[in-house]
Amino acid sequence: MLEINPPLLISQTVTFAVMAGVVWKLSWKPLLKFIKDRQDSIHQSIENAEKMRLAASQLEENYQQRILQVEQQTKDLIALARLEGNRAKEEVIAATQKEIAEMRKRAQEHLDLERDQIIRELRERIVTLSMELTTKIVESSSLEGISEQRFKAMLDELEKKEPARAN
Repeated sequence: MLEINPPLLISQTVTFAVMAGVVWKLSWKPLLKFIKDRQDSIHQSIENAEKMRLAASQLEENYQQRILQVEQQTKDLIALARLEGNRAKEEVIAATQKEIAEMRKRAQEHLDLERDQIIRELRERIVTLSMELTTKIVESSSLEGISEQRFKAMLDELEKKEPARAN
């Protein structure tokens, strides 16, 4: 059945040991070195990827902060523009109100001048009519001693008293 041949067994064992030594010397150490280098390369890549992830995270945070700053600046600019718009609107309203007040004042002054002129014209007309009436009365009655100058002086005195009553 199965026979064990000791010289063959020893020669195979020696051959195996020599081959294992040759493989160890030629292949195993370079293989282990390759595996070690590969392992170091993978660890380095992982570290680099982690650094890049942290840098990307920090860049994203900076980006978000800048976005917030820009949004805040935009809000501030909008608020400032609204304030400027309101101020300009108030200035326009104030200028318009001032102009309206001046127009009213000028209109009132114009009306006062026209009123005074109409009153003077009416008084002159009344004086003229009164003088004509007085002349007719004097011609027909005994009031011959009152002169036209005296009559105008009396009317002027009445005019001085009347404006105080009118105001």
